[in-house]
Amino acid sequence: MPDSTIYSHSNDGVIYKNHFMVGGARLSSTGTVESGDNTNRVGIDRVPAGRGATYTYYRAFYFFDLGSESGTVDSADLKVYQAGNATVKFRAVEWGSSSSSLATGDFDSVFTSGSGASAVMTAYSAEVLSSGSAGYDTYTINSDGISAIQSAVGSGLFRVAIVSEEDYDGNLGISQDYFETMTFSNSAINKPTLEITYESGVTYNAPFLGTNF
Repeated sequence: MPDSTIYSHSNDGVIYKNHFMVGGARLSSTGTVESGDNTNRVGIDRVPAGRGATYTYYRAFYFFDLGSESGTVDSADLKVYQAGNATVKFRAVEWGSSSSSLATGDFDSVFTSGSGASAVMTAYSAEVLSSGSAGYDTYTINSDGISAIQSAVGSGLFRVAIVSEEDYDGNLGISQDYFETMTFSNSAINKPTLEITYESGVTYNAPFLGTNF
């Protein structure tokens, strides 16, 4: 059982970009913000158009307020509810922002090094195969993510994004859809959660909504 369960803040949401070329969508510096959602698509939507197609990349962004937390983080799980029935691979990645709300320029803040076609993301989890039916998918946070969580404990926000594995890998040969419908904090139920386990000696903190910025 985790020591603390924190719900994502209501400023969470998606940023998406549509383009007739895969690279034009994936590598755009800006996108369209949709925050305060109940549910939304996450991943890549390919729509045939004439002899080609258009591509829309949807990236999910989450805030977790850890200002009231304390202790040394031992492990953490990000749990996001899959509201559809697709079987798609996703990954939690670093979101390099210092803001407390989504902005159009956050679309490419998932890239932590390189530029253009060489831009790469920093993984906060291994790839997760969505369950194929409604339910929570669990992203076990790795050491890079744990360090980011620890930095936010007692002082501020942990920020994390979820992208499709094809987006993370930089796959430009997109010939089908790779998206799933996920639930966000504005939903009355099945909110995204961050479950933290601390090293021994930490008192359990009840779940709470992070609303203080």
